[in-house]
Amino acid sequence: MPGIIERGTVIAASEGSVDVRLAGGSACESCGACCHVDRDGVTVEGAANKPGAAVGDEVEVEIPEGSDTRAGVIVFIVPAVGLLAGYLVGYLVARAVGVTGDLGGAIGAVAAVVVALLVLRARGRDALSDERYRPRVRAIIAPGLTAASTTRAARETPRDGAGR
Repeated sequence: MPGIIERGTVIAASEGSVDVRLAGGSACESCGACCHVDRDGVTVEGAANKPGAAVGDEVEVEIPEGSDTRAGVIVFIVPAVGLLAGYLVGYLVARAVGVTGDLGGAIGAVAAVVVALLVLRARGRDALSDERYRPRVRAIIAPGLTAASTTRAARETPRDGAGR
């Protein structure tokens, strides 16, 4: 069963992957798990490129089913666990030092959530880098101008020096 399918234009290509600027009205704007959202729109970064799309090609990108669920679990569960663990550690440390346990728990909880959010920011995309959850180019809809002009120029170039 396919996941989310979006159309866009390849804006950058490297060996085996492409970055695709999605067309307006993208469902990806609210998630951001495998893409970059800015004022200019949404860019899917590092999509697997088995069809061989090039810069300028219009493509269909498939974001596999489960990517958004896994991202949601990571984004919500990690800070929640950090909150609870931080509170517990802060409470126990505060009681051992002779300070009010609730104050220590609150400080520990805030500190743990900040650390969890910093870790998510630094390592969040790595957690979603499993090939099963990686966006991929599903099809090339229309070749870009660079590919079309190269093909046309090759057809129009004469094969022998006489211009025939």
